[in-house]
Amino acid sequence: MRNMLTDFFNRLHSEDYSGFVQDVSTIDESQLWQPTPDGVSVANLLCHVLEMERFWIDWGFNGRSYDRNRDAEFTRFRDVTREELIAQLEQRRDKTQQVIAECDQASWDARRIFHGDEFTGATILQWHIHHLGLHRGHVQAHCRWLHSR
Repeated sequence: MRNMLTDFFNRLHSEDYSGFVQDVSTIDESQLWQPTPDGVSVANLLCHVLEMERFWIDWGFNGRSYDRNRDAEFTRFRDVTREELIAQLEQRRDKTQQVIAECDQASWDARRIFHGDEFTGATILQWHIHHLGLHRGHVQAHCRWLHSR
């Protein structure tokens, strides 16, 4: 079961991150930080994705301490270029998959209270890939809106 879930997670995770990179590559540098009608830019969404993944994978799944400032993910502005953001996405994708590959069975099965609910490593991965997919759709919609302007 663990190998099936790991393989499934890694496939969807890679597809989502490849999609993020592809979407960012289709917009101009000037559009990266341009807010859409809901007030959030593609860059802010992707900064949120990166921090969300550190929070869920490094802290929740792997048990490392992580001090997250969620509000700051959406208030950042022009502090990273498109190329830097793409590099950060690729590094995060690789790090997450490495963390999961190196996890032992005890860590995989251990129950932990995280974010107010009880999770195992397996349920964290299931929840996280769902949440990541939602943000993938959000980024796609933002990029389509930017292309229509």
